[in-house]
Amino acid sequence: MQLLRQADAIIITTPPSTHEDLVLKGIRSGRTVLCEKPFMTSAAAARRVTEAAAAVGSELFVGHFRRTFP
Repeated sequence: MQLLRQADAIIITTPPSTHEDLVLKGIRSGRTVLCEKPFMTSAAAARRVTEAAAAVGSELFVGHFRRTFP
């Protein structure tokens, strides 16, 4: 928790099943959050986190890297 208090932004690169909980914790802490793709495991989870981010004015981004394209 000490690192969370000191961070300006959080990057979530964990297995997709953990994304919703971690993204919500980051949003609720007031941090900018970047979540690696796949973003969420369901459309309902995506709605919950995007609505939570909008409610507190947190910036939420999804990382999408195309490693196989030039």
